[in-house]
Amino acid sequence: MYLLTPAPGSRIPAHIHRKAAETFLFLDGDFTDNGTRYEPGTYFACEPNAVHGPHSTDNGAALLVFQTQKVNASDFFLADQQPDR
Repeated sequence: MYLLTPAPGSRIPAHIHRKAAETFLFLDGDFTDNGTRYEPGTYFACEPNAVHGPHSTDNGAALLVFQTQKVNASDFFLADQQPDR
């Protein structure tokens, strides 16, 4: 679990994690995932190999991210460049 605080105007492209599931709990600010806007007190979850994003925030946000295992560069793949499964 970690606190993610994207700055105003931040954007993360659509991507997948092959090994980790993630749940995002929104604490403050605004956050959009693939066109759906999330407000404080809401959450969304995604399973391994599920495309999620693009993520963006207009005014900045604070959210808790829960992962079934730590995600690093070896488990982050852009959605349009998915590896062979």
